[in-house]
Amino acid sequence: MSTPLDQLIQQQEQVLKVAIENAIKKALKDIKISKESISTDLYLELVQMAKSSPKINIPKGNFIMPMDKADECEISFKINQTIAGIITDLVTGNNVYLYGLAGTGKTYTSEKIGEMLGIPTFTINCSQWTSPTIIVGGQTIEGYREGLLVKAWKDGGLLILDELPKLDPNTAGLLNDALSKTGNQPEICGVSKEDYEKGIAKGENAKTQFYKGEDMPKEVFEFAKKGSFYRVTFPTITSGEGRVYRKHPKFCVIASGNTTMQEQSVAFGGNNRQDYSLIDRFAGSYYEVTFDEALEKSLTYEFVYELCTAIREVILLRGSAAEQAITLRTMLNFNRTYEVEMLSQMDVQNLNYYKGVEVNNMPMYKTIQESFDSFLLLLPQDDLDQINQRNIQQMVTDATAPNNQQRFVADFERLRGIDLTKAPYNVVV
Repeated sequence: MSTPLDQLIQQQEQVLKVAIENAIKKALKDIKISKESISTDLYLELVQMAKSSPKINIPKGNFIMPMDKADECEISFKINQTIAGIITDLVTGNNVYLYGLAGTGKTYTSEKIGEMLGIPTFTINCSQWTSPTIIVGGQTIEGYREGLLVKAWKDGGLLILDELPKLDPNTAGLLNDALSKTGNQPEICGVSKEDYEKGIAKGENAKTQFYKGEDMPKEVFEFAKKGSFYRVTFPTITSGEGRVYRKHPKFCVIASGNTTMQEQSVAFGGNNRQDYSLIDRFAGSYYEVTFDEALEKSLTYEFVYELCTAIREVILLRGSAAEQAITLRTMLNFNRTYEVEMLSQMDVQNLNYYKGVEVNNMPMYKTIQESFDSFLLLLPQDDLDQINQRNIQQMVTDATAPNNQQRFVADFERLRGIDLTKAPYNVVV
């Protein structure tokens, strides 16, 4: 028999249990999805699950995506409404077109989306010299070469048409058949037993196949009835050697370019006005890719970001051509040069990085000043005058000053995940 003291202890334990449960629920409710609260592997797994179940929502936030290149900082990929829209288009069978200035990350975005979807990517680098062989396949001196469009179509994957407007309009016409069928699903028609038997007797071909309901693959038709008979007509294309292939369920397309394909560009040479039959294949799924300041800031040293945005501000405020403004590609160019210069200047030991070329026992390497001077060669004199008046040159001079080393070390840890002040580096700043 429990005593009043035992009952009091049990009541206190129950109150404490409820308090803990409520605290946990509140913590889970308030948690924010970020690189700290979810791993890349878990996020990619959620994407795969969401593709098979409409009840699973993909969380939004910033996620660290793995990089293959050891000489690059980890890339933070922002999952926003635009990316969600692109993924929705691809999964539901719409062709996507990304357009914008050179160096704004169109190709990078395409490749990262391929990673998120967990499918291989097949990239055609379009130009006036792109041959039909690269697209649909054809004979070469080494024998028959399969086209990348055909590979993605039959094996499943993301076809990236990089710089599509540069493609000769006549060659671009080879894409029309496949692009018009990207969203097509197999057509299922119920037939009689007699028609089924006649179809089976003729033999299977790439375009048409006959099934009993109990033999129908779930990925073709989930609701086939046992004891019924069906004719299935698959979307197909023909390769350069005349073979007919069925469309893989995971075939999808992203094209990119500097223009909307509806006009020739003076600023971007080689861009053609494409036939509207090609443009129409992307209608409703156009996305303009512009400067992503949050992404730029996450990828670059604080000094590099400040320098580049200061130059960009001068160029854009003066009304100069936007294509002359600094892009992410230029920022990363500056970033690599600045990192080498700072690490060499600080003489960081036990760290694997490029240490320059030795001349008379002295290392020589490119400097951020030289990168800056090289970029200025592209600008008109009026822009150069404004840059000088804004003391941007002084920013470059101050960048590698000893009093900026502590700032660099902190940024290095943010970008690389390495604390240079600890063993085995022990840098003093």
